[in-house]
Amino acid sequence: MTENVSTDQPKQEEYRCLNCEELLTGQYCAACGQKDIGTRLNSRLMLHNLFESLTDLRSKPWRTLIELFKNPGKVALAYIGGARSSYINPIRYVITTFAVFIGFLAANGWLDVTSMETVDLGMSTSRDPDEAAFMEVMKKYIDAIREIITEQRDLLTFIVVPIFSYILRWLFFRSGRNFAETLTLTCYMLGQMQLYAFLVALVPFFVTSIEYKGTPDIIIFVVFLQGIAGFYGRKWLKTLFMTIAVYMLFSLVNGMVAIALAALNVQFG
Repeated sequence: MTENVSTDQPKQEEYRCLNCEELLTGQYCAACGQKDIGTRLNSRLMLHNLFESLTDLRSKPWRTLIELFKNPGKVALAYIGGARSSYINPIRYVITTFAVFIGFLAANGWLDVTSMETVDLGMSTSRDPDEAAFMEVMKKYIDAIREIITEQRDLLTFIVVPIFSYILRWLFFRSGRNFAETLTLTCYMLGQMQLYAFLVALVPFFVTSIEYKGTPDIIIFVVFLQGIAGFYGRKWLKTLFMTIAVYMLFSLVNGMVAIALAALNVQFG
């Protein structure tokens, strides 16, 4: 008699991702990318993750910051080219840097420093009733513009971003970039401007002899120059002239949107 020998192998225990419940085939989930830590969350693990995120230069935040310092235009190219897991989402980046910068200015009472000063229109010395009435209306508009710049800068910025992106898209229409791709570049450039502005605002804390007077215009120009050169691949001389035009358009759009919001505020506020 021959004995029946079982050839069945013991089933291996299946491990599933605790985030998406897909079958794990390694240390990282193939579906969502979450790392399998194999233990309960504890303080030691949280501190380890924090230290790792702050020191690992290959992490998404550090990679984004380092590459943006080098050239925001090339980061935008890489992002729209498909390397989206390697960099922070451009919209999230501009929102984060904007919130940090404005929060820092507000905490130190510096928002008024970055806005225009209220203009004295000489109303008290005017004897002409019509002139005095005109000056009164002008003062309301100027005060409204000041309020937009200081207290509603978030609204101003997020109206300007898509408008400016649309203008930039048509200014470089020969490049074949669509609106979403141009918006990516705009968000990275404006986010980088906010980051540089934040670093400039930190200087008076370390050098007390320096007074904070707002963000230097050269920072905005240099970021535009880097971004346009890297994204559109133009020669530097042509890029320089195009950057001057872009900078002027950016200032114009900011001013027109601020005036429009101020007019609405005066009329309906």
